[in-house]
Amino acid sequence: MRRNRSIRGVLFFHFSSATLIPLFILLVTLGLLLNHNIRRSTIDTNRIIANSITREVDTFLTHVDSVGRWITHHLQVHRENPDEIQGLLSHLRDNFSFFESAIVLDEDGIVLASSPMDSDILGNNLSTQPIFRAAEENESVQWSTTFISPYTNSPTVAVIFPDTDMYLLGYINLDQLSTIGREITSGGSPQLIIVDENGTLLVHPDTRLVLQQHNVFQNNLVRKTLSGHTGTYDSSFEGRSVLGSTALIQPTNWGILILQDKREVFALLYRVLFSVGLLILLAAVLSTVLALFSREQIVRPIYQLMKTTRAIADGRYEQSGDSVESYREINYLAGTITRMSNKIASREEELKKNLMEKEILIKEVHHRVKNNLQLILSILNLKNFSIEDEQIKDVLYDNIGRIYTIAQVHEQLYSSDDLASIDISSYIPSLTSYLLANKKYSDYDVRTSIQVDKVYARVDQAIPLGLIVFELFSNALQHGFGPRKVKSITIAGDIQDDHLHLIISDDGETFSPELFTRAESLGFNIVHELIRQVKGSISYDSDQGNTFTIEFSVS
Repeated sequence: MRRNRSIRGVLFFHFSSATLIPLFILLVTLGLLLNHNIRRSTIDTNRIIANSITREVDTFLTHVDSVGRWITHHLQVHRENPDEIQGLLSHLRDNFSFFESAIVLDEDGIVLASSPMDSDILGNNLSTQPIFRAAEENESVQWSTTFISPYTNSPTVAVIFPDTDMYLLGYINLDQLSTIGREITSGGSPQLIIVDENGTLLVHPDTRLVLQQHNVFQNNLVRKTLSGHTGTYDSSFEGRSVLGSTALIQPTNWGILILQDKREVFALLYRVLFSVGLLILLAAVLSTVLALFSREQIVRPIYQLMKTTRAIADGRYEQSGDSVESYREINYLAGTITRMSNKIASREEELKKNLMEKEILIKEVHHRVKNNLQLILSILNLKNFSIEDEQIKDVLYDNIGRIYTIAQVHEQLYSSDDLASIDISSYIPSLTSYLLANKKYSDYDVRTSIQVDKVYARVDQAIPLGLIVFELFSNALQHGFGPRKVKSITIAGDIQDDHLHLIISDDGETFSPELFTRAESLGFNIVHELIRQVKGSISYDSDQGNTFTIEFSVS
């Protein structure tokens, strides 16, 4: 007995699919769920930390503001007593350690007192300092940019409190911010970064960068934060991929960044995925072993029948399932497939033949209808030449145009591969060209603009639409303008939610909207009847010339 060919690859595919696909789905699902939960948890944690730090820094700055305002008020009370002023400054530094130093200035910026006492600066004029000028101009508390104090070698910010004729200038030691940073980052994650309004570091795990006043404004996350776009973002910082939650502190416009290294955040996810990956690899090895020991006679004929049915589905009916040699049931199925293929091929040939005959017949019908309409048009045109009454000629001309409109639909259907619909974007220009070529309007200087999207309409919609366009376009030529006058007619159309929106407008003389609504003329009566036929709507606007808006479904 002849041995069949080995189909270990087919067996491997089936066993692998049955074993690996569920595990792969498990891997993807687990990965997505873990990624979502870890990300959500990290974002919530970072947001809570950012809000807590923001409140703490706000409290610190509010405390500074309250103390400064209290001292400024008492300076006004004792402004005539230098000893009292000096005592207030000493009290300020003794009780509020964050005030590194304090200076009292008069309204001209002259130093009146300082703490610690420094006789060298008494009498100096600080009116040229930017912070003094800003406080004088705005008459409000002003904060300076941060700097490193030469006395404490710590980040420092100057704040000035204006009053009626005196100013309190304080230098605030920002070591307390560093203390907050050390408390938050003591566990190594997350990391706290605080920058001033220029992007200069105020708090950073590496204090050397703070003392060097390292600027990180070029970092995208920092720029977003300082521009007011706070939230949680995937970004990079100092060469690391991070999840960063940000907040902005008023009134100093300092930015707070809570950063989590993605490698640390998703370490658990990576370990889980690695474990599941090993499991998938183990399952692949097992499925290979099972495939090698499976019975080939069961799988080989089924695989052959799959190829045969796929070929039949693609239209290759010459395929035969009789060549499959297997069990009786499979052989019976193969024979049935062969007989089915032969019958499908025979029926398809018959259908193609019938379809071709019907297409030829329909095209011939459209062609004959178009020819008959053209014959009628020729007869009417000959009759039109022999009529001298202009009113009768106008009526005859309108009917000729209506017949031409219908004939054009049959002409396009005969010339097109699509026998059910026509292209409106080419149909409408042919109608307008016919109207403008009429001898009646040879003296008219008409400027037309036709911008209609490629839209296909059914025959039962195209004929009414063509007649509507004909009526409105010819109405604009007949009643909207006088001869030898420059005129403009615009037709624009597009598709919105399976609805055709068509706008026909001209800059000719307008008329009462009631005349159009009541449809007192034959042309307007025809337009309204055709709009009802296509189940559409039409509106008229005379604010800037004549504008008709037509809408109906083309689905």
